[in-house]
Amino acid sequence: MTKRSSGSDLLVTLAGPARIQDMVDAADEFRQVFATPEPLVTVDLSGIETADVTFFQALLALQKSLAQTNRHLLVRKLPADHVVVEASLLLGIRLDHHFNQVGDAE
Repeated sequence: MTKRSSGSDLLVTLAGPARIQDMVDAADEFRQVFATPEPLVTVDLSGIETADVTFFQALLALQKSLAQTNRHLLVRKLPADHVVVEASLLLGIRLDHHFNQVGDAE
């Protein structure tokens, strides 16, 4: 995970696998994101190689936690054939229904 802050927003770039066995590290990273002061957090998932339901649950939990502190989570749009989009559709957790998306799918 890489983080870049511009003062009022934080860009978080995730890469690698995002499965249940990877969630201990991801949960720590999400706690670090929650601890930052920026009111707007944008997550770039384009580097994710594979994802399962636990990843989406953790992302939804981060979104809810941020909302409880009047902060917002945005997800950068992904191409329709990206593994994260395909996994979200298979699991019934459509990114466009559960997250505000920004940018153009690359």
